[in-house]
Amino acid sequence: MTMLSHLLKEHQAKQNECKEWQRRQEAITPATSLTEVLVDHLNVGVAQANGIQRKLYHKVKTLQIQAAPSAKQTGRWIGTVENFH
Repeated sequence: MTMLSHLLKEHQAKQNECKEWQRRQEAITPATSLTEVLVDHLNVGVAQANGIQRKLYHKVKTLQIQAAPSAKQTGRWIGTVENFH
């Protein structure tokens, strides 16, 4: 009888382990899906921010190029005014 009781306890313990493993797997699947959705959402925001950053960088470079001649002209005017005094 002791052997049968021991086998029954082992069997119940293994069944409990299987049930626990199954519960974990059932919890992991939705958690993984949620994580993927959140990461995808964040990636969209990051991609948009990177696009905006590239546009701003391009505009800054364009303004620097366009402002250079004005800065040179201003320097010449300042020199002319100083020489006039």
